Amino acid sequence: MQNLFEKMCTSCDMRTGETGPFTLTAEDIPKESREIIALNQRNSRIDDILAELDDYVGFEEVRKLIVSLKTAQDFDRFSGVECPAGRTPHFQFLGAPGTGKTTAARVLARALYALNEIKTPCYHEISARDLIAGYVGQTAEKAHKMLEDCREGLVLIDEAYMLASSGSAGGVSDFREEAIAELLLFLEKEQGHTVVVFAGYEDKMQAFIQSNPGLESRIGGTLYFRNYTEEECLEIVRRNLANTAYALKMTPEAEEACLKEIRRLEERHDFSNARTMRNLSGAIVKRLQNRIVKMLAANPALTREEARIHSVLPEDIPESPAAI
Repeated sequence: MQNLFEKMCTSCDMRTGETGPFTLTAEDIPKESREIIALNQRNSRIDDILAELDDYVGFEEVRKLIVSLKTAQDFDRFSGVECPAGRTPHFQFLGAPGTGKTTAARVLARALYALNEIKTPCYHEISARDLIAGYVGQTAEKAHKMLEDCREGLVLIDEAYMLASSGSAGGVSDFREEAIAELLLFLEKEQGHTVVVFAGYEDKMQAFIQSNPGLESRIGGTLYFRNYTEEECLEIVRRNLANTAYALKMTPEAEEACLKEIRRLEERHDFSNARTMRNLSGAIVKRLQNRIVKMLAANPALTREEARIHSVLPEDIPESPAAI
């Protein structure tokens, strides 16, 4: 530290032409020390993000991606190769609704900013419909403005497969071709400044990628978001309940009832993985509240311990999908 202080004082003398008293600034920190400080700050932010990912179920691939990006930077630094920032490719996030694509994109935006791969931690979310106007000739202008507003951060384009061409000349496909043309220009121009994530069902995204030869070459990474297993769905409900203000916990009997409800929900056409589990968790809390308030009405002297206010019982679990 004494050596660093002396170097800073020398730098300040040269910068100001004075021998003191003087005020040290960040400019006086030697370059090698600034690099060490920046590296430590980066590592700390990435460690925080990785720790946050531990709170999510089924995000192993997202964690691997962030670790791999950090590893590549560490190797470049060790090898002495100065590689430009902003080498992260554009991505596809493929999976059904509720599998964590949006949450993963938000976390990835912060990680890429910490790694200096994008200039801001800003996260933008738009849909394919946001890029398409009502008349031929207007879509290009609308798409251009929408994309320009998303520069220098990460932009998630949800249901991107809606941009796949369909229809005849003069039909809706013309609008989509205009949007894709603007999108291709944006992907090329913003490489190294903005990361674009295309999200949607795996099978439908194939038509989107094949709709224009330039798309496939510009999308360099793919993450698959699988449907949650029954046990993972149950774990999501556990965590949702534990994170409420009431710090709720299901009894073993309640967990068994919850697992049966999850199996029923999985049979529904509108099942949406974690999103459905969030709705189920909310329904459980409401049923618990109703049960305890009724107990309190019948016995005003009821204590919290007697009511087991923090315990979710089997009767608090909805018995049919219609209960949600």
